[in-house]
Amino acid sequence: MNKRLIKQKIAFIMAIVIMLGTILPADTVHATANEKKITQDTSGTQNIQNGISVDGKNAFGNMLGKELLGKATEQAENDGCNIFSVEMDGQTAKVSFETIESAALVIGIYSEDGTELVTSATKNVSAGETETEVTIGQTLPQYFYLRGFLVDSKTLRPLCTSYETPNYTKEMQEFLAKTVNDFDSDKVLNLDSNPDNNFAVYDTDTIIIPERDGVNKVTKTDDENLVYVIENADESITSLKKDDIFSYQYGDGEVLVVKIASIVKDGTTVTITGADISLEEAFDYVKIDAKAGTEDAKVDKSMMEGGLTYNGLVDEGAKGGLRKSGKFGEIDKEGHTGKSLEYKLNDIETDSGNVKISGGININFDISFKINISLRYQYCELKLDYSVKVHASITGKLPPFKIAIGYIAVDPVPGVVGIGFIPYFNLEASGEIEYTGTLSGTVGACASNKTGLENLTTNPKFESEIKGEITVFAGIEIEPIITLFHKKTDKYLKIQAAAGCEVHALFIKAKADNPDKIHACKNCISGEIYGKLKLDINSEFIKNGIHKSPEVKISDFYYSFDFNEFSFKTCPHYKLKADIIVTDSDGKGLKDVTIKGPFSVTQLPPAK
Repeated sequence: MNKRLIKQKIAFIMAIVIMLGTILPADTVHATANEKKITQDTSGTQNIQNGISVDGKNAFGNMLGKELLGKATEQAENDGCNIFSVEMDGQTAKVSFETIESAALVIGIYSEDGTELVTSATKNVSAGETETEVTIGQTLPQYFYLRGFLVDSKTLRPLCTSYETPNYTKEMQEFLAKTVNDFDSDKVLNLDSNPDNNFAVYDTDTIIIPERDGVNKVTKTDDENLVYVIENADESITSLKKDDIFSYQYGDGEVLVVKIASIVKDGTTVTITGADISLEEAFDYVKIDAKAGTEDAKVDKSMMEGGLTYNGLVDEGAKGGLRKSGKFGEIDKEGHTGKSLEYKLNDIETDSGNVKISGGININFDISFKINISLRYQYCELKLDYSVKVHASITGKLPPFKIAIGYIAVDPVPGVVGIGFIPYFNLEASGEIEYTGTLSGTVGACASNKTGLENLTTNPKFESEIKGEITVFAGIEIEPIITLFHKKTDKYLKIQAAAGCEVHALFIKAKADNPDKIHACKNCISGEIYGKLKLDINSEFIKNGIHKSPEVKISDFYYSFDFNEFSFKTCPHYKLKADIIVTDSDGKGLKDVTIKGPFSVTQLPPAK
């Protein structure tokens, strides 16, 4: 049998193996594999040893390609496994992801139309990793389409929807390289002083009205009802009519972009009612990439519920912030504490009257917003990274408890893009509890007319120190509100998320009724932490949204009163009954041998 026939036979067998492990989609996707380095381990399962690449000339490649790419419609199965971004730096792919199990991360470089795989590389990743780099072992083409996959390292079964981006195609590279200097200056709305970013180019039909001293004074802007009043209006305003789209930039960077539903003139006072309008109607090109964070926050305390006191912006750690070590009050090695919004819980009493909550809440966040629009391409991305730290003392049984923390807003591009959210803190507990915890994660999504709707929301992470016989649910609900050009809109991206964690703990006392297993702790708490997430994402670009409600186990934990230990694992302080047989050098058992202890398992010699 010649080598080519052997390779084809192996490829066919591999395809059958994959097919038996999953249900393949009906649509055909061209993908290939020209390098397969798979070895058999001692258990009989198959492991990836080196990079996966494909060659569409064999059954394995076609089957693998269909299986990988065919997961695009199964977003709801991405619970705990997802790729959030892949950015190329030369031949190195910098990947942001999450996984709850060991996996193989596959980066595929495709032809610009996305139909033919040029090359690929693979790297094994472990549960809990979130950032890595994958090196492509050959020179990349100048332009390409990129996809990323997380697959089971034994069966090659995809663990999540494929990540894909057209950003490295010629069309997108030229799009992203444009600056304000590439357009007629009178058509450009520059949103800041940077010529490379945060600007828009008006459509040829949009009426641009320049600001002039003494006329066209905007005295009312009702973005909720799209009603605008302009006094001392000149002909540039009074000549407008129904269905006109106009732009008026005035004051200190304020911008009106309105499609007229009706216009009422009373002398030189004009009242305009706007109609719904998309950015694509008013602009040929939009390029916005903006960020803002905790230190930029504007806090509306009027929406804050009773029992809370807002202490303002504080240094994290100064009053006992929880660091990554999980120890309350510890500042990281470099001394960085960051900033957070601090709220105090003022001995809140619930309706039952026999429960008291005291302590505080610290909120830290970063928001990023991108929107790119051209005649052929529309893309919008919104991400909110959050960290909510709670330290609370609770006595009694606390039923589900929800409190509005207030309205928090930032202006990534002042006067043009505003993003706000109302965080709600949820808490449920029973017992007498001393509780310190940090809930963190990302709420986000992106939408594109080329790649569809993608989820960028991570499952919540939780670090805590808990003492007490308890069941605790702690969470935060977030619904970002985007304001573009003075108009509140969810037309591009609407995200509603409720992220939280549930902690189940059991107070264990040592028992002597099991002679084979003795718990060395007289008093110990043993528990489990589960991350919970409810997510709804919708966009005007995409017909079907994303709806998820996963529950993912984050970790075990224990607290030993006897050893004063807290750790995110099961309690190690157990004594196990063991039978010990002493043999001579030939492996024969010896009689009448005295053994002196105590011994630990690691001190015993290996069995022959």
